[in-house]
Amino acid sequence: MSSLLYDRDTLSIHARELGYASSQERFIRIVGLGVNQKNLTSHGELVIAAEPKYFPNINIRIIAVLAAISIIICLLVFDLLKRLKYREYDEN
Repeated sequence: MSSLLYDRDTLSIHARELGYASSQERFIRIVGLGVNQKNLTSHGELVIAAEPKYFPNINIRIIAVLAAISIIICLLVFDLLKRLKYREYDEN
């Protein structure tokens, strides 16, 4: 374990044996990033993926309908304000 942590040659030999690199590639060990406590698996260990969480389709439809209604209301209000503005100019 210590030789994999500190010796470049041992690291490259081990990586090539596992099929991660060709003979022309070089390896650089990155240190100082800390230990990822969430990932405590070793290579070759089976990891079961978590069930994906989906956003329900009905919620997307509700948001789309509300967005369309709000856009239509905004267009109607702006059109009404535009008509009132032109009406004021016509009266003067």
